[in-house]
Amino acid sequence: MKKQLFLMALTSALMIPISAPVYSETYQWKTITSVTVGISLGVATQWYVYVGDITADSGSVSLDSTADFVGRPQGMLAARAMTGGGYYWGTIDVATTYPPPGLPYSGTWRQVLADSVGHVKSVVSIRNNSVAGGSSEVCFGYIPYSGTNYNFETFVFPPGAGEGVNCIVAPPPNEWCAMTVPEVTLNFGTLMLDQAVGKTADTSVGVSCTSSSISYVLKLQTGNTYIPLNNGMRANLGLGDTNTAPGSTTYSGSQSDLKLTGTLAGTPTSSGAFNGSGVLMVVYQ
Repeated sequence: MKKQLFLMALTSALMIPISAPVYSETYQWKTITSVTVGISLGVATQWYVYVGDITADSGSVSLDSTADFVGRPQGMLAARAMTGGGYYWGTIDVATTYPPPGLPYSGTWRQVLADSVGHVKSVVSIRNNSVAGGSSEVCFGYIPYSGTNYNFETFVFPPGAGEGVNCIVAPPPNEWCAMTVPEVTLNFGTLMLDQAVGKTADTSVGVSCTSSSISYVLKLQTGNTYIPLNNGMRANLGLGDTNTAPGSTTYSGSQSDLKLTGTLAGTPTSSGAFNGSGVLMVVYQ
């Protein structure tokens, strides 16, 4: 199974008075959008991890709670993969500058995210020079900080952004599907209160594959069927003319064009412009 990803963005404006309490928070987080794997000289494996932005929801956990890195007060951003020898191999070289601000990270999740998320490379490289191949699952998150020894087996993720969000399976060589555009936007326009819930916006997404025999489903990387918005609402997504939820229909063919529909739901917790983003991925069957 492999996954090929692209980014979606939603934007609009809602002009209404707000009095509802906030039970969860949305925040910007980094996630793996795609991975490529190369083997050189038969003895070395290199993973190229491409990183992009998503909107995550903290759920019932406050971002003002103290970040716990498996019993340790400090953590570091890292990426990892599993080698052919059956052990995890990773890197902490994920920042655009070194040392990045706040390293090692500590404090509340709000502080940790503020210190780290804005300083992540768009492409992170993991290389093992002694073992060729291995599991293609690749993860991105935090590891507990313990001085000079790094344990890539233990990963910690921010509230609402667990392993299902930050781990993907890299594609096998010479077979793949890709989105024909890297990003699409669902624009809901300017809305009044009585127009918000149930309002829809649509666009189209294209998928191109190297073989017509490849079968796949399209899923949000979070595993949800909606994208959380920063005003407390959500955009429920549907694919095709039947508006089926992501992950529920199998597609095939060397070229597919699908209608993507977003439907607003939930109660807004703030007024003015709102937005959200997510990663839609191809999962091979």
